[in-house]
Amino acid sequence: MNAVLLRQLKRMGLSLDKPPKHAKDWAMLLDRVSAYYEDSDRNRYLLERSLAISGQEMAEVLNRRQELTNQRIQRSESHYRNLFVNNPIALWEMDQTDVGHWVTSLRDLGVVDLEEYLDDHPDDLVIGILSMEIVDANDAALRLIGISSPEQLTEKWNEDTFRQEAERAAFRPLISAIWNGQTNATYEISTQMMGRPMAGIVNWSTPRNPDGTADLSKAVVGIV
Repeated sequence: MNAVLLRQLKRMGLSLDKPPKHAKDWAMLLDRVSAYYEDSDRNRYLLERSLAISGQEMAEVLNRRQELTNQRIQRSESHYRNLFVNNPIALWEMDQTDVGHWVTSLRDLGVVDLEEYLDDHPDDLVIGILSMEIVDANDAALRLIGISSPEQLTEKWNEDTFRQEAERAAFRPLISAIWNGQTNATYEISTQMMGRPMAGIVNWSTPRNPDGTADLSKAVVGIV
C-alpha cells in the first residue's frame, strides 16, 4: 500500500488487519482515499502540463536555433557568392573528379611518367581537359575569355575549342598536379583560350578529403 495512505490510516487509528467498525470511520477512510486520488490527479495534471509546456518551449528553442542556423547559412552563402562573383580575379569553380579517374586509368595501363606520356600522346591531353566539369565562373573569368555566361562556357567546352596545342597548354601543369596528388599549384601561362590571348599566373587549389587525398569535386582555378 502507498506509504502516504498508510500514514493517514495510522492517524485515524486504523490498520490493514482491522477494518473500521463504525460508519463514521468508513466515511473518514473514504474521504482520505478520495483526497489522495484527487491529490494524485492534480499532481499528474500539473506534471503533464509542465511536460507539455517544457516540450513546447524546447520545440520553440530548437525551431529558433534552426532559424538562426538557416539565416547564418544564407548570409554565409550570400557572402561567398558576392566574393566569388564580384572578385576582380578571374575564378572558375570546377569538378575535376573525372580527371582523377582518367589519370588513375593511365596508371592502370602502366604509365609511370605523365609528362613523357603527354609528349608522346599530346592529343590525349584533351581527354583530361574535357573531363573537367565547369560548375561556375565569375564575371572576371567570363570577361577574360569573352563570353557572357557560365552556360556559354560549358557549351564551348568541347573538343573543337581545344583542338590546337595553344588552347591545351594552360591545363597541362594542372593535370600534372592532379597526377602527383597535389592540392594546389601555381604556374605562369602565356597562351590563348577560345581564340583570345591569355597571360598571367594560374593558381589551382582544391580541399582535402578526410584521408588526406585531394577532393577534386571542389577545385577552384584563378588567373591573375
